[in-house]
Amino acid sequence: LPFYNGGKTIKWSPDGLYSMCAPAYSLQGSSCCSFGEFDTRSLPNQCQYPGERVKYETHDDRCFQEAKPICKDITRISPTQCGSNDCCSVHLWHWTSSPCSILAKISKFGRVGIVHSPECT
Repeated sequence: LPFYNGGKTIKWSPDGLYSMCAPAYSLQGSSCCSFGEFDTRSLPNQCQYPGERVKYETHDDRCFQEAKPICKDITRISPTQCGSNDCCSVHLWHWTSSPCSILAKISKFGRVGIVHSPECT
């Protein structure tokens, strides 16, 4: 569905430079924050296998089980810090705790476009 409520901001890993909205039922990468919600260094080991994508609820549960918060924003640790962790270097969209909204824009010609409005920290 192009429009939905309760979306979350997702960020592109490894650098977190790109963001967009995603519905909570979509599948994205999972990584929790290292030290606190506002720490952007995400932990690379919240996946069962490289490239795994999960719903937001699964992501939330995994971070809770690790006693780590979900990051409001992410930047991944560098691949040189990953060691042998295969989950670390995979390029995926990752969940954040930041909300987002989907808007519509209408051109003067009547064309409708979707606007992702992620919360950027």
